[in-house]
Amino acid sequence: MKTDKNIQKLAEDIVGKSKVNGTLDETILTKLTSVLKNSDEPVALQILAEIEKVLVRQEKQNTVLIESAFELQNEQLEDIKKYFEKREGRNLNIEFSINKKLMSGIKIQLGDFVWENSIVSKLDDLKGRMAYE
Repeated sequence: MKTDKNIQKLAEDIVGKSKVNGTLDETILTKLTSVLKNSDEPVALQILAEIEKVLVRQEKQNTVLIESAFELQNEQLEDIKKYFEKREGRNLNIEFSINKKLMSGIKIQLGDFVWENSIVSKLDDLKGRMAYE
């Protein structure tokens, strides 16, 4: 179902008004959405669903996803986080997972930005270059 632009805007406004100093305040969000939760209007559910989408998008934009073929030390993860916080000019969350499919190396993602330095990425790059020859 396609979301109406007015509903998207309203959802973004509600989430924006739920922030204090750029950080989401769940108490404020709960107060702002309580009326919608108790409403019998069909549009209320659409607005709540859109608020959830906005929150998911924002969380994705504020989380550095780090995948490595091997365990990383906390100091290494913190260094990566600090680098991206400085680069982005904001506080970020960090999520780490081991991905054995990388074989060796690391993959870092923040929103649409993806940086990968792994055996798999190098093999894929080589395969792509060989296809053009």
